[in-house]
Amino acid sequence: MTGYGDLVNSAAVGTDSAVLRRRMDTDGYLFLKGLLPAAEVTAARADILRLCAEAGWLDEDGADDGVVDVTASCQPPDPRYYAVYQRVISLESYNRLAHAQPLLDTVTMLLGHDDVIPRPARLARLIFPQPDVGATPPHQDYPHEQGTPEAYTAWIPIGRVSRQQGGLAMWPGSHRHGVFDHGFVPGVGGLGICVDGLDASWLTADFEPGDVVVFHSMTVHQALPNRTADRIRISADFRYQRASDPMTPHMLEPSGGKLSWDDVYAGWSSDDLKFYWRRWEVPISPYDYRYYRRRDEQVLELARAGDRNAREFLRTISARSSDPELRTAAARLLAELPSGGSQQGTGSATGSAR
Repeated sequence: MTGYGDLVNSAAVGTDSAVLRRRMDTDGYLFLKGLLPAAEVTAARADILRLCAEAGWLDEDGADDGVVDVTASCQPPDPRYYAVYQRVISLESYNRLAHAQPLLDTVTMLLGHDDVIPRPARLARLIFPQPDVGATPPHQDYPHEQGTPEAYTAWIPIGRVSRQQGGLAMWPGSHRHGVFDHGFVPGVGGLGICVDGLDASWLTADFEPGDVVVFHSMTVHQALPNRTADRIRISADFRYQRASDPMTPHMLEPSGGKLSWDDVYAGWSSDDLKFYWRRWEVPISPYDYRYYRRRDEQVLELARAGDRNAREFLRTISARSSDPELRTAAARLLAELPSGGSQQGTGSATGSAR
C-alpha cells in the first residue's frame, strides 16, 4: 500500500519489559506477532462467520473464507448491521479473547501494576468492501472512552487481514502531543482528527491470526478501507486500565446499545467471566459529551450547506445521539432536505489544532 510503512514487530523482544516499555514510550504502540494462540482466534472467527452467514451476509460458496454477498452490504447505523453486531459481541469465544493471559501479561507490564482490568465494553468491526469510502477515521481512543488516559487498546485481527483488506494503521509518536482537536470526519463513527497539514506518518502490516497491536489511548490510529472485491474484514478492540483508575459508565455496558449483560451471557457454557469486574471497586467518572456535541453540530451545519457525507451522517445522529435536541434537529433536517443530496465531499470537516 503506497505511503504506508511497516509496523515494527516487537515479538522478537520477548519478555524484556524494559525494552518494550521504551518502545511504547517512544512509538505509542507495540506490534506483537503471534502473541495469541492462532487456534483460539480462528475459533472465534468461525463463530462470527456463522452469525454472518445466518444473516445472509456471506456467499454460500465462500462462507468459510468470509466471501460476502455484496448486495447485503451494510454498516452503522443500519439496523441490519446492529442485529449481527449485537450477536457477535455476545459470543463467549469472542469475549474470552479479551482475557487471554498473554494480553493481560502485556498490559500489566505496561501499566506497571497488578490490578489490570479489561473494560467490559468491547468493540467488534465487521467491515464490508469499501471501494470509495474510508473506514474509521484517524482518532485517539481517549475522547471516546475517557475515564483515565492511562489505558491501552488491543487491536486483534480476527483472521488474516491483508493490506488490501485495510486493517489498522498507526501514527507513531502521536501520543506525545496530548489530545488532538476532534470533530466530524467521514467514516465509521464520524468522530476523528483532520490530519491535513499535520506531519502524520502511517504504519501498517499484513496481519495473521494471533497478531496483536497494543497502543496507548492517546496514540492516533485509523482503520484503512477494505478494498477487496468480496471479503469481509473482522477485528476486535479490547481496552485495559488499572482497576483503581476511573472508568466512565458506558464502558461498563455492552457496546452498541440495547443489550443487557443478561442478554450477552445467554447461552454461555461457563460462568467464570460473567460480571468479572464486580470483583473490583472501580471508581466511576462522568462522561464528557463535548466531542460528540461538537461533531453533531458540525454535521448539521455542513448538511445544511449541502455536504453529502454530512447528510448521510444525519441518520446516525437522529438514531443514536445522546442529546434529544440534536436527535430532533437531525431528524427534522433529514425530512427537509431533498433526496439524493449534494455530491460535495467533506474530507476536512474539522480543524486540527492540538
